[in-house]
Order: sequence, then structure tokens, then C-alpha cells
Amino acid sequence: MIASRWRLPEAPRPSRASSRGTAAFSCVPALALALVFSGHGSLHVDIDRSERVDGFDLAILARAFGRGKGEDLYSLAADVGGRVDGTDLAIPAARFGASL
Repeated sequence: MIASRWRLPEAPRPSRASSRGTAAFSCVPALALALVFSGHGSLHVDIDRSERVDGFDLAILARAFGRGKGEDLYSLAADVGGRVDGTDLAIPAARFGASL
């Protein structure tokens, strides 16, 4: 009963005209999450390579959040697509507390 009360609304689907040119960009989060859940993206999940997804990984990601390649505080270990953003945060957040 409680679970149905907290159900999120479905995201609107883009029209064919508005989605032109964004197909490659929109698949990045799905691809990154697919790699994590299949086990192939474990290095990106465990940013500090401690074999555990914990607050230290999120601290590295937070320090680099919003930064792109070549900028100060940028972390290649925390990045999937050229700029540390919400996609990069979603990956370790989905596995937070897990031992690898």
C-alpha cells in the first residue's frame, strides 16, 4: 500500500521532432548504469579503488562535480562522459554501501 503512494510519475516521452540529434547523448546514462549493473563498470563505481562504494567515493565525485576535462579539480576516475555530472553521481549512488 505505501509503495503505491510513493510512485513517481512517468517522464514525458519526447516527440520525434524534439529528439533529433540527442539520441547519442540520451543513451549515456542508460549505458553507464547498464555497465554498473552488469559488473563491467565496477572501476567507475569504486572511484577511490577501496573495493567498497562509500562516502570517500562520493567526496571525490563532489569535489569534481561540474568540472570538465582540463579544469582544476577534475577527476577522470569520477567521470563517464567528459564532464562530472548527475550521470556520474547516479552510478555510485545506485551501489552505495556495496563491497566489490
